[in-house]
Amino acid sequence: MKFESKFNHGDFVYTICYKDKYKEIPNGCKTCNGSGKVEISGDIFKCPRCKGYIEREKDSIEWYVSNSGKIGKIEITSYLNGNSYNKSGVNYMIDSTGIGSGTVYNEKNIFTSRKEAEKECIKRTEQQIEN
Repeated sequence: MKFESKFNHGDFVYTICYKDKYKEIPNGCKTCNGSGKVEISGDIFKCPRCKGYIEREKDSIEWYVSNSGKIGKIEITSYLNGNSYNKSGVNYMIDSTGIGSGTVYNEKNIFTSRKEAEKECIKRTEQQIEN
């Protein structure tokens, strides 16, 4: 049985992640007109009626280049399927986020150049908007 990874120990890579984007929904408060804030003598305060509560609803996700660093750990997961082993995932850890107790990145979220990572971020964000 032989498993191969796309990257090797010591390779310098760029990682991508996504963040949720939210839109604010007016809360219907008549004191602050739904903003959660009031202005008194030029100073801004939390609304005394609604206590500044603003409801947020997930609107979309945005992909971005999150980190870069050298690969320090490679994890290959396999499972037994009938009488043969199948590779089910390759994960990596990079030195800038910690080896052993840091962030684990899936192979599909790692790239060898910042330009390639940025291009993939644009592609994934646009695909999400289209769906």
